[in-house]
Amino acid sequence: MSDALQIQQQINAFLNSRRVTRVWFAENNNAPPVNACQVNFPRLSLVLSGTYDVQISDHDKVRSIEASPGEAIYIPAHCWDLPTWKQQSQTLTFMFAHRQIGLSLNQCSDADSVSSLARTSIPEALCNEGVLIQKAIEAIAASPGDNPSVNYLAEALIQHTSHLIPKETGNIINRTQSRWEAICLYLQKNFGQEITRDKVAEEFAITPNHLSRLFRQEGRMGFNDYLTFVRIDRAKLLLSRYQLNLDEIATRTGFKGGDYLGRVFRKHTGLTPGEYRAKYARKELEADSRRV
Repeated sequence: MSDALQIQQQINAFLNSRRVTRVWFAENNNAPPVNACQVNFPRLSLVLSGTYDVQISDHDKVRSIEASPGEAIYIPAHCWDLPTWKQQSQTLTFMFAHRQIGLSLNQCSDADSVSSLARTSIPEALCNEGVLIQKAIEAIAASPGDNPSVNYLAEALIQHTSHLIPKETGNIINRTQSRWEAICLYLQKNFGQEITRDKVAEEFAITPNHLSRLFRQEGRMGFNDYLTFVRIDRAKLLLSRYQLNLDEIATRTGFKGGDYLGRVFRKHTGLTPGEYRAKYARKELEADSRRV
């Protein structure tokens, strides 16, 4: 059974037998802990079975959640979550990136033992009614108090996304692009970890040389170049939003120390991290004040 079909069946089984009973919202009020996942696109994690233990930012503090089957965690763009994987669980995560949608079915069998059961990508972003549903969810996330209608909106978003999963066509070109996009989403989510070409190739059951060819053919850049781009992009956000020092930012973005981050950052942006912070931190604060 293909990964796409396995995920489609999991979605159908959930929608036919359960309801979304609660939606938790992650925020961005404090700096992400080390190893937290923080990306520039929204995500939704749906608990299918067991107990999903995860930390999120909530009103200037870190909240620990033990989510049950039927509960979901919505993480807006630039907000963070940190699964702690202490209990058995099975979760399905939807990643609504700018050019594609990623879906990942994960299972935690024992403490700290998590594995990916299936992953696939949809070669298009949300559009039309999908965007409207997502905007409604984020409007509720930004509003005070509980609004039970968000449960129905989450179900609608899950169902809408399931209809976008491509059918098996056997088209080699489509499979190649889909695999490359899935790897890109994996890197965007896990850039803070120790990542090598060999480890990623093993994760996706391909050879390291095949992985390199995918990035040259589909992305027009090398694997390490893309990973550095993702890490620098995240370092920019941390510099503009939080008063973290370079060593702390390096730890959160996968660089080996603040000095090395500083050299790579200047090479790619033309600015030192301090110059970038001085230039853009004020703009970020002004944007926050306008949103309030």
